Amino acid sequence: MIQVNPPTQVRLPVDIEGNLSLKKAFQDSYFIMSQLWTRSGAGQDFSTTPIKVTDLDYTSSIRETVIVTASKTITCSLQPLDGQTLIVKRKTTAGNVTVSGNGKNIDGATTLVLTANYQTVSILYSSELGEWLIM
Repeated sequence: MIQVNPPTQVRLPVDIEGNLSLKKAFQDSYFIMSQLWTRSGAGQDFSTTPIKVTDLDYTSSIRETVIVTASKTITCSLQPLDGQTLIVKRKTTAGNVTVSGNGKNIDGATTLVLTANYQTVSILYSSELGEWLIM
């Protein structure tokens, strides 16, 4: 069998980074490609998880890692795909970081609160259960 290297994640041009709807379309298509790659049996090595560092309230739209540097709320994707993951890391001493399920529970609760500096949570969405699960 021929071994194939996964495609690398493309860095978006600066003008696309500023256009939120176009950026989301690129992120969504990239997520779909990574799911196809993984589900075709090619493995988990399609890409590294994108990393977002923020000191603002933020809504996740794709599989990503969010590093939060202030007391803010990270909101899960409104329409997550089965198997979609989100990793949130609290890197602040200035208050709690709240992870909101955006209408879907996180292990049975509407929110999850990170209270300790450097605390990290990894959640996975299950469409069968209709909720985010702490991994």
